[in-house]
This record gives sequence, structure tokens and C-alpha cells, in this order.
Amino acid sequence: MQLTPLHSVPKATTEQPTMALLDAVDAAALGDAVRVRHAAWLRDALLGFKRERRTFDVTSLVETALDVATTMSKRSTRIVRSYFRGQPALAEGDWSELSLGVLQVLENAIAAANERAAGHVLVSIFPSITGGAYIEINDNGAGMSPEAREQAFTPFYTTRGPGHAGLGLSIARAMIRSSGGSLALDSSKGVGTVAMISLR
Repeated sequence: MQLTPLHSVPKATTEQPTMALLDAVDAAALGDAVRVRHAAWLRDALLGFKRERRTFDVTSLVETALDVATTMSKRSTRIVRSYFRGQPALAEGDWSELSLGVLQVLENAIAAANERAAGHVLVSIFPSITGGAYIEINDNGAGMSPEAREQAFTPFYTTRGPGHAGLGLSIARAMIRSSGGSLALDSSKGVGTVAMISLR
């Protein structure tokens, strides 16, 4: 089932979130109960934007996003966690904004892994020696061609066919950058994709 038209989303993905982005997650257009929960979570995150920067535990943020992403998945995807067990992985930024960005990346990874019979997603978290933290999200899906990788952050670009808006990664990068972080991809066709998130 397709989402409602995303009339103004290209502007919203490169600037501060607006009501146009809220329209993109209209619960009434999504249908089933799980998608309604997902839409409600996104709405809460977007409506809660007050641009409040604070220090937070990155593991807690990732686990919150994982809970939503795995609930949304149509299949039970194997999630492998590799979290640094020494000092806490702390970062600074807007928690709601960053959790939404991480959620979009996780959903992409889970969808890619679900295309394989033995698909899995490896989520790694470790602190940076210069402050902040890193999150790596590695799926063993089909991977991307060099051409697809170049277009991955372009709004409305998708290789997943009808029913997919092609906004996940562009929204994710905008959200993460807005809090001073970065998002990069490394992908090989037939091998999978690694999303690397750096937080300050």
C-alpha cells in the first residue's frame, strides 16, 4: 500500500522538518495496526522537535529505534548486536531527531536483509576516542551497484519498486546532519551494505 502524496517532502528532507513531512506518515492512509503504531511514533518524534541538544546514551537511542523497526518488519529478521562494553557510548544532539534518522537507516537495512533466506543485520556501537560515538549498521542484503550507491541519498530514488517512496536515506541523512553527525554508505552488489553513522 502506497503512502499519501508527499507534495513538499524534498524541501523537508534538506531543511528542518515541516508539516509536509508529517503528511508523509499519515496514519489514516497506512491501514494496518502495526503501520499505525509506526506512523504515531514518527509523528511523536516530529511534533516533539524543539531543537534541544543534550548528551544521551547512544545504545538507548539505537535500542528504541530497533524496537520500532523490528515491529514494522514483515519478517522476523535476525539482529546481531555488537556493543562496546567499556565506557558508555555518549553523544550530543537532538534525541528525537537522531532516533528518527537511525530508524530510517535500520528500516532500510532490515528490508534489504529480508530479501535473503538467511538475512541478518549487524548493529555495532562504539565510542570515538575524540568524543561522540559511531554506529555501524551492516546488512547482508543484495547490496547496491556503484550507480545506485551514488543516488542513494537522492529524494524519491528507489530500487525497491512500487510502494516505496525512496525517502528513507535522504530523511535519515538530513536528520543526522542537523544534529552535527554524518551518514555514509559502503555497498557492494551481492555482498550487502554498511551504513556508518558518526555522532558528536
